[in-house]
Amino acid sequence: MTYENIYTKFMIEYDKANITSSYPSLTKYEVATILDKAYLALIGQKVSGNNLRRSTIESDIKSISDIQSLIDTESCEPLLDQSIIPNRRIWSLPELFLYFISAALRRNEIYVPMKLVSHESAQKFFQTEYNMPWVKIPVCYIEGDKLFSLDEHTNEQ
Repeated sequence: MTYENIYTKFMIEYDKANITSSYPSLTKYEVATILDKAYLALIGQKVSGNNLRRSTIESDIKSISDIQSLIDTESCEPLLDQSIIPNRRIWSLPELFLYFISAALRRNEIYVPMKLVSHESAQKFFQTEYNMPWVKIPVCYIEGDKLFSLDEHTNEQ
């Protein structure tokens, strides 16, 4: 379905709405804004499980097929980390990033899945002079448009 088809169908339903007061006339841009907001809310419901079925993304075949065309796999480029945490790597997230589904870190030519954790949990994996963590499963956390990964290896890019 094209944007023009969606706009036409929206305007038909908007005109048919059974209400006593009149609706304001909307510009095409305002309609696009309303539809974008509704689209993002629907995607959010499908991903988070805040829906009638209480099913999160990938919990069953229907939830997968509902938004499978929106899920994309991308490689992230490592950025230079100027911090004092030697086992941390910084990755730039894709420009069209909306929700985190999963991530994998390349370790000795093998891809190892990473676990998304909170900032508080991530601090337990920071390598310092007092803390030398053994990280069996790499962890990651997100800040802004960057993904931070913590692994047992020290700054190997």
